[in-house]
Amino acid sequence: EEEIFDYLKKRKGVLDGIVISGGEPLLQPNLISFIQRVKELGLLVKIDTNGSNPKLLEQLIDNKLVDYVAMDIKNIFNKYAGNYYVSSKVESSSFNIYKRIYEEINNKLGLKKEYNEKYLKLKRLNN
Repeated sequence: EEEIFDYLKKRKGVLDGIVISGGEPLLQPNLISFIQRVKELGLLVKIDTNGSNPKLLEQLIDNKLVDYVAMDIKNIFNKYAGNYYVSSKVESSSFNIYKRIYEEINNKLGLKKEYNEKYLKLKRLNN
């Protein structure tokens, strides 16, 4: 981590911000303290997430720790569950979880921040 901050400090005045992406960044245990240190350098923070931890994302937004969020959704919701080869109970559960996450984040970000949603389109999945 110190190597990253040494790099950022050397580029102060050159960089406007950083992008935190994945794997899934909301799974990192020290994400809040990391972003706080980035913000102390005066940098903007964009986070690329699948939205699977909406409570942490909400906390980051409420505490003004992120300036931009890109939410990556792997499929359209009405086909989401059917394209994963697991039991129908799990498929239905996965679909409902991601739909809820999407709605919560969309409502939150729609009121507070600029954001974008990314959709992966693969012919094999999205016929």
